[in-house]
Amino acid sequence: MAIYQNPFKKQNSDPNQNSKSGFYKSKVYFGSSKKQLPTRTTFKERKNQIQNYNFVPKPGIETVLKRLGYKFSFKNLNETLESVKSGKLLLDLRFWLLTRFKQVKNFFFSKQTQFVLIGIFVLSLVGYSLYLTAFSTEFLVKNYKIKFTPGSFLDKTSTQKLVQAFTQKNILGYIPDNHFWFLNSQSLTAIAKSNNPNITQVQVTGRFWPSSADLTITTQPILATIAINSEYYIISQNGHVIGQDFGGLRQKVIIVQSPHKNVDDQELGKAFSEVRPDSTVGNNQLNRLFFIDKALPKLKSRNLNIIRTEIKTLFEKDTDVFFITDNETKIVLDGLNIALDDNLNRLDTLLETTQIGQDLKDGKIDYIDLRVRDRVYLCYHGRECEIKKQ
Repeated sequence: MAIYQNPFKKQNSDPNQNSKSGFYKSKVYFGSSKKQLPTRTTFKERKNQIQNYNFVPKPGIETVLKRLGYKFSFKNLNETLESVKSGKLLLDLRFWLLTRFKQVKNFFFSKQTQFVLIGIFVLSLVGYSLYLTAFSTEFLVKNYKIKFTPGSFLDKTSTQKLVQAFTQKNILGYIPDNHFWFLNSQSLTAIAKSNNPNITQVQVTGRFWPSSADLTITTQPILATIAINSEYYIISQNGHVIGQDFGGLRQKVIIVQSPHKNVDDQELGKAFSEVRPDSTVGNNQLNRLFFIDKALPKLKSRNLNIIRTEIKTLFEKDTDVFFITDNETKIVLDGLNIALDDNLNRLDTLLETTQIGQDLKDGKIDYIDLRVRDRVYLCYHGRECEIKKQ
């Protein structure tokens, strides 16, 4: 750094004097200023300075209320107390409330406001209804109490499948068909018929908030109950196997004495529904069931107490029917080749014009065979005779 003599200050005449203090005093620095060291103060002084600098006096009540937006003063307080004592404040408050009430009344009773409020209410109702029908699952009917009309029947498995079909169907593919508000007999009947052809009607007989309903189901009348190997199968009038009679109905039981094989629901359904190409009368086995159904009430009207009905097999060409009375007398008829009225006319002639009628009541006759036209074969108990077709 260059050092120059200061021309404005008296220089030392003695060049040999190079004291430290004189040397630095004669120096001039360019490009920078000489910094002065800060004055050192004690910690206590600094602390007092900071406290004095940050000190703010505590505001009074009036100051605080003014900051909050209230025009408060003790003068106003005294005026308020005086107005309360005189009742003026109560009158002012009443006037203020009446004014506000009129404003609110005018607002809500204006036509524009009413139109807006009605629109909001309608939209809210529609939106809530849409939510309940499309999104909410709280009002879907899940609990069904099933009842059947007299003569109607469904087994447990078929009933469970039917309830499952009710819960899976949707209206227009979007709204559940089992919604509490939309549950109706017509829709359930359509679902039931597509699920089970034996069902003819489903009625909603009761609703219980929020997810329960009572249903009454009507099926095709039971044509017969086939007993095979100690198992009972219910047959409808169209030849369908409704299911096994686990409920113990035992209506119109027909016992198969010698089934040609182990029969299940599927095989039994074929026996009463399939029609062979060479058959001229339709399904023989189904026709035999209709024959029995017509013959039973007519036999009972002749004071014949039929306790059971039997057939030997379910073969296509087997048409024989055995009606057993309470005296263990077998009345044998042909269920296909001879008309029922022809059989009954010959039976009436036999019972009314001979001693056989009394013998039948006394339980002396083993069987009466009417399977041959214009003839009657009978056998008494204790005799060696055999039922044969002549």
